[in-house]
Amino acid sequence: MIYGDRIKQARELEGLTQSGLASRVGVTQSRIAQVESELTNPPLELLTAIALQTSVDITFFERAPLDDFPLGSLVYRARSSLKAVDRDKAYQFTKLYVEQLRSMATGLELPELVFPDVSSIPETAARLARFRFNLTPNQPVPNIINVLERHGVIVLALPFELERLDAFSTWVRIDNFRPVVAISAGKPGDRLRFSVAHELGHLVMHREAQERHPILEREADAFAAEFLLPSETMAGILDQSLNLTFAARLKLTWGVSMQAVVRRARDIGSISERRYRYLFEQIGKLGWRKREPANLDIPVEQPRTFKSMIEFVYEPLREAEQLATEASISHSRAQAILAQYSKALESTPDLEGNQYYNYSGRQGNLN
Repeated sequence: MIYGDRIKQARELEGLTQSGLASRVGVTQSRIAQVESELTNPPLELLTAIALQTSVDITFFERAPLDDFPLGSLVYRARSSLKAVDRDKAYQFTKLYVEQLRSMATGLELPELVFPDVSSIPETAARLARFRFNLTPNQPVPNIINVLERHGVIVLALPFELERLDAFSTWVRIDNFRPVVAISAGKPGDRLRFSVAHELGHLVMHREAQERHPILEREADAFAAEFLLPSETMAGILDQSLNLTFAARLKLTWGVSMQAVVRRARDIGSISERRYRYLFEQIGKLGWRKREPANLDIPVEQPRTFKSMIEFVYEPLREAEQLATEASISHSRAQAILAQYSKALESTPDLEGNQYYNYSGRQGNLN
C-alpha cells in the first residue's frame, strides 16, 4: 500500500511545494495533490521519480505514517515571516527523527525525565527549572543542550539552516511522553543557547497552548533571560556604567550575546532606557546587530542522545548505512543527519583564560 501522507512527508522533507515537486517529476500540481490525498494510485514510474527527487527510498511510501506527532510551538509561533515550506520541513524532519527514536528506544533505557511541571510567571518558572536541573542559582548555565539531555529532554539537530527559525519544541510519545527540542543548523552559539532556553520556556509554561499569540513568545523570552542571566545575580553585576567591553566579557562567561546582556540590564532596571538606546546604537554602528565579532564566538553546542542511540543499536562504522536502510532515506541524507551530532564539546577559554563549559556539563572556574 502507498500512503499519501508519506509522499507528502517526502516532499516536505525536501522543502518542496506540490508545484515544485510536480515540476521536477514532470506532472501537474493537481496530480501530486491527488496522489497525496490517495485519490489515485500512482504508477511505479511516478513513485520512482518522486523518491529520486526527495532523497528517499521507494519503500518510504509503504511505511504506515506517524499520525500522533503534534506541531508544538510551531502552532503558536508568532513569527509570521516563517515560510510555510520551512515550517513543514522542520516539522517533517523532526517527525522522521522521532519515528526512529521510537524504534530504537525498544530495549533501551533513556535518561529519566526530570522536568519542572510548572505554569507560572516566566521568572518563577525559570528559577524552578534551574532548581530541578540542579543548577547553581547564581552561576552560568554550562552546556544547556547537555543539561537538558541529561534530564531526559530529547534534543534533535536539523541538518539544514532555517533563516527564520532557530528551534521549536513539542511533547511526543517515545518511551513515554517526553519534551523534544529541534534546533536549526548554522546558528551562532550564543543565539542557539538563548533559543533552546526559549523553547524550554514553552515546554514548561505552554504545554496546553493551542493557538499562537505574541504574549507566548514574550513569556518564553522572559523565561530564557532569567534562566541564562538570573536577575538577582545580574543586578549585582550590571549598572549604569555598562559598556560594550564589559558586555563582551559577560558574553564569554554567560554564553549569551552582548545584545542579550544589554537588554537584560535594561529589563531589570540596571541601566536607563537612554543608556540602553545608546549601547544599541553603538552595536548598530559597529555592524554587530546580525553578527557580533568572531573572536567573541560562543561554541555551537551539539546534542548527543540521538547519535548515542544510533551507535548503540547499529554496527560501528555502518551507522549511516543502517540508518538509511531503517528510515528508508538516502545514504547522503543519513550522513547529513549524523553529522549534526557530537561525541564531545571541547571547552573554550573566556577572556580571563578560564574554561567556559564542556560537554560533560561540569562547570569549570567561571569566576
